[in-house]
Amino acid sequence: MEQIADLTQRVHECRLCPLAESRSGVAVPSMPGTNYRPGGVALLADMVQADADAASGTPYAGGRADVRFLHQSLLTAGLEVKDVLLMFRVRCKPPRGRVNDYPEALYNCDTWTREELDSYAPGVVVLMGQTVLETVYGKEASVGKTRGKPRHTGARFEWGARTWVPTYHLYAASKGGRPEAQFINDLKLAKGLVQDGSV
Repeated sequence: MEQIADLTQRVHECRLCPLAESRSGVAVPSMPGTNYRPGGVALLADMVQADADAASGTPYAGGRADVRFLHQSLLTAGLEVKDVLLMFRVRCKPPRGRVNDYPEALYNCDTWTREELDSYAPGVVVLMGQTVLETVYGKEASVGKTRGKPRHTGARFEWGARTWVPTYHLYAASKGGRPEAQFINDLKLAKGLVQDGSV
């Protein structure tokens, strides 16, 4: 716990890129739900939500439609926010939400992502959207072609030995239709992989 507390403090104080000058509060570290345990499910999003970029540092809270959708999707998949580890590739909300306009933020925050993955040790990481998918699968990969197909990596892989489940960005999935159904199925897949011990 002391190691995680130190990591959290260092993320809060991060000044590694220009986004540190524009954020409204502290950088938001990964946040484990009260029921999360090592070997569990992590959700990795591209960036922290607007209502999380504040002093409270509470992600996925409030009344936004996509946030409500996430809570309901987790319940449908047999999970809750308190069961999972919430992670962000970029921990400060970029202006206009354009995360890809800040490659230095992506590069520097990836350092935190690696350290948080090692500290929290999720068994399955759900990659929500193209920006985080590329981190593990490469820029040539697409969500449509990889979702529903877990990837297992070993200890020599730069992101460590764990299982990855690609899926749609939360915003896209919350619009309904096929992406919504597949997003929920991918959450169910992640939970199943943890439960059957195949990670």
